[in-house]
Amino acid sequence: MISLTTFIYCFFIGRGAKVSVSRNAHFEQFIVANGREFTSGTQEYDMRNDLFQASLAAVETQNSKPNQLWKATINHLSDRTPTEMQALNVWRGGVTRPGFRSPAALVDVTSFLQQRNATTGVTDLPEGKDYAHLWTAQKKQIHSQTCGNCWAAATASLLEAHAEIHMKEQRHFSFQELTQCTENPFNCGGSGGCAGATSELALHQVMVNGIGKQEGDAKKCAGTKHIVDKQEQGRHEMGSGVRLASPEAVGRKIGMVGWERLPENKYEPFLRALVERGPVAVALAPEWTNYGSGIYDGCSKDATISHAVLAMGFGIDKKLDNTKYWLIQNSWGSSFGENGLIRLKRSDNEEEYCGKDTQPTLGTACENGPSEVKVCGTCGILYDVTVPYFEGPGKP
Repeated sequence: MISLTTFIYCFFIGRGAKVSVSRNAHFEQFIVANGREFTSGTQEYDMRNDLFQASLAAVETQNSKPNQLWKATINHLSDRTPTEMQALNVWRGGVTRPGFRSPAALVDVTSFLQQRNATTGVTDLPEGKDYAHLWTAQKKQIHSQTCGNCWAAATASLLEAHAEIHMKEQRHFSFQELTQCTENPFNCGGSGGCAGATSELALHQVMVNGIGKQEGDAKKCAGTKHIVDKQEQGRHEMGSGVRLASPEAVGRKIGMVGWERLPENKYEPFLRALVERGPVAVALAPEWTNYGSGIYDGCSKDATISHAVLAMGFGIDKKLDNTKYWLIQNSWGSSFGENGLIRLKRSDNEEEYCGKDTQPTLGTACENGPSEVKVCGTCGILYDVTVPYFEGPGKP
């Protein structure tokens, strides 16, 4: 339980107020509030204190800026090392290239999203769509990852959202099972499990082999059908397009009949997927460790895509000068940001806001992947987007 003193401390520091206690006292309060076990006088204490003080300085700097769109805050990640944060964020889908022959092969048809995109314009879309009311987005359901399995956490929440929308069911999907059972022989997004994989692989795993409900009861992975042709040579990233479930696919038992990776770095298909289907899984660069509230606008064009999250919608904040935003559900627990969510600044020229990811092979893309890729949108949000297909009658 966090004490009233600690709550007041966090509240005011998170909003840039001046607190008349020493910086070391701030750190002592942080230790108590977050259940840290290191003690004063130890090497780890000094190291963590240095990290915390750097975070505190960054918070104060951000919150002292005039007319800022977002407030920084001290949170449970404020004493983490860059290596520890990288371990949480090790994720990224492969680049769009031909290949990856799988039991459910790429369907050579244009998806309904792309068909609509060819005949209509962005103007027929609403100014906002918000799925924060869904069961999986409530505070008690927000995942708090402890290793580099954000890809699994995002996919589990994605499936929960679509099961509620299309099947009218509120149910858990085990991201522990996804972490343990999703095969990744070509090291796409990492070396598998807690060392990273991709939403594409996770969705394919669920479509082919199904998924259980309980976190503590992951099924035995042996005996499941392979989702990857392990004899394949050369390129094996999952490119954009639709993959449909075979008649015997176990994923049909939960209503899942396919999934799609949307066109790379495209704005309208992303919006239309949110409006017409529901939340989508995205890969982006998480530069927001100290985010507290508001609309984050600190991403650079050049982004190292390394984290998987759930896009829960988009909208306009009329209280913040009509600033447009993406609504993102993170997997760093409900104490992060706005009850586990973060809003990212959005613009209608997201496709033109492009940079380079110059480290796509650093624990991210498939082995022997490219040395550089183009990424567009805030934090690279348009680069890699996936959406499942459920057969139920529900509409967003």
